[in-house]
Parts: sequence; C-alpha cells; structure tokens
Amino acid sequence: MTGARQLTGRHVLYILLVGFGIVFAVNGVMAWLAIDSFPGLVSKDAYREGLEYHRTIEAMRAQEKLGWQVDVAVAGTGNARAVTARFRDRDGHPIGGLRVNAALVRPVAAGSDRQTVLDETAPGDYRAQVVLPALGNWQLDVEAVRRDGTQWRMERSLWLR
Repeated sequence: MTGARQLTGRHVLYILLVGFGIVFAVNGVMAWLAIDSFPGLVSKDAYREGLEYHRTIEAMRAQEKLGWQVDVAVAGTGNARAVTARFRDRDGHPIGGLRVNAALVRPVAAGSDRQTVLDETAPGDYRAQVVLPALGNWQLDVEAVRRDGTQWRMERSLWLR
C-alpha cells in the first residue's frame, strides 16, 4: 500500500493525551458545579428533629384552621434587607398586637444566622431591617404569637442575590 498513513507511537500518545484531557476537563467542570451548588446543610441534631415530625404536622393543621392570610417578603439590595410580614384574618381584617420574630438562617455556614423582631408599623403590618453577612442561600423562619398564645409559623427557602 502506497500513500497509506501509518499509526505510529506518536499518534497513539496524542490520542491518549487528548482523550484523557477531555475526561479530566469534564470531571473538573462537574466537580466544580457540584461543589458550587451544594447547600451544605447544617443541623445540630438531625435525629431529634426527625422525631418532631408528627408534632410539626399537628401544628401545621392547627395553623391552617386559623385561616390567617400572611404575606412575608424580604426586599432590598445588597446585604441590607427589609423583612416584612402582613397578617390578615380569615375575613381580611388586620391582625394587630402580635409578637413577630424572624430568623434568617444560613444553611451552608454555621454562625451566620440573624435573628430580629418585626415591629408593627401599621395594624397587621410588621417590618424589620437586617444586615446579612453574605448573599446566597438562606432560610427565613417567621413566628408570630398572639397575646392569647395562638402561634403561627412559616419557613421559606430564599436565594438572595
């Protein structure tokens, strides 16, 4: 055979280098994406939290029976944010006189959590300012307690940019 190309050791070396280079590049990108998107959940005692499951469901059912209409929001830019909550009863009337606490919990880093008390700015409207140490993945926990002991709770995951 004249003019036919021969497979030499140099060709095999180049094929192997390119092949393994592609594999390493794809693995590197996949590892970077996995680490970047990992929430890194932090829990002090996951076992005991799991045991509370049934009590949590009962509390949620009792909360639904209240019929409260609650709008909670975190607004602002950068690390300074305003946490607002608007409480209305089943008929749309403001629910005043509540003690409203909010916790912004950073599930990816222990020690970054922020607790605040929301002040009533108008009947049924509550607000607080909070400065966060970082943006990204947060969990907002809001708890409201009426003078008679009635409680309302919510948890919401947030991605703050």
